[in-house]
Amino acid sequence: ARVRAATALCRAASAARGVAVVALRQRCRCGGAARAALAYWAYWAYYPYWAYSCGLRILRVWWIFCNFGAVKKKGHISLKWWVGGTMGVLLVILTVLLVWAVRIAYFQRGDVSRGRYPVAGIDVSAHNGAVDFARVAEDSVSFVFIKATEGASFKDRMWEANYAGARAAELAVGAYHFFRFDMNGTMQALNLLQSIEGKRLDLPLVIDVEDDGNPEVSPEMVVVRLEEMISYLEERGETVMLYTNMNGYHKYVRERFSDYPLWICRLAYRPPEEIEWQIWQASHTRRVGGVSGDVDYNVFVGSREAFERSFGSD
Repeated sequence: ARVRAATALCRAASAARGVAVVALRQRCRCGGAARAALAYWAYWAYYPYWAYSCGLRILRVWWIFCNFGAVKKKGHISLKWWVGGTMGVLLVILTVLLVWAVRIAYFQRGDVSRGRYPVAGIDVSAHNGAVDFARVAEDSVSFVFIKATEGASFKDRMWEANYAGARAAELAVGAYHFFRFDMNGTMQALNLLQSIEGKRLDLPLVIDVEDDGNPEVSPEMVVVRLEEMISYLEERGETVMLYTNMNGYHKYVRERFSDYPLWICRLAYRPPEEIEWQIWQASHTRRVGGVSGDVDYNVFVGSREAFERSFGSD
């Protein structure tokens, strides 16, 4: 009964995370402390059920190990087997924690080689607050993608200020739209076009396609609505790039939109060789001058010359 109750509690925590993510996506009107609590829960509430499941498996291994000793001792668990089982489980836990710490400290901080990827950029939205783009440019950042819109009507409140600041800092500027699975694609395209009207953009218009923050909609319907949005933008002379993570790539992009430039998110590891990408989002937790707190960090696949040829950057 206790196991079932703990399992239900952890599943509820994971579901509550989904509510927090949606609230943050919709820029809920609440104080700074409340928003910080939502952001913390949105990040960490994903893990309780996973951690509980792993812990239960480790305990089972420990129990099997000890009972193996009990069989050898005809029903009695000797101190040697009990201590050995406990030390073995602790060693496994410490090894996992060490690997996870190294992963966070090195890979997730976006420590990609500037020798291999000389062109780096960030992406920002109202979530990042006020950004000093002059300092961003001084921190060896070459380009920025700025959130402009979401769905059929939402407009990011920092879009205008972020665009003006990035343009003044002479960064290569792009705009992105968070794609809503439950809304008409043409209406979403209109929302984006209205927001970028009169703006000079160096980078393609990006459509952010991901499950996180979206309701459950069949992949077929998502593809139909995404095709609507892309077609409407292209009919008006816009170049489109798709942003997604590994799950979204396999679910929506591969074999359907593989001809479009790809901005792929994969934390900790370089995207697989079989995926052709132009921008890689390597970290959500990079520290860059001019940005308060963590920021998404991205790199271009090639040289600076290739970047300028690809995007016609000034």
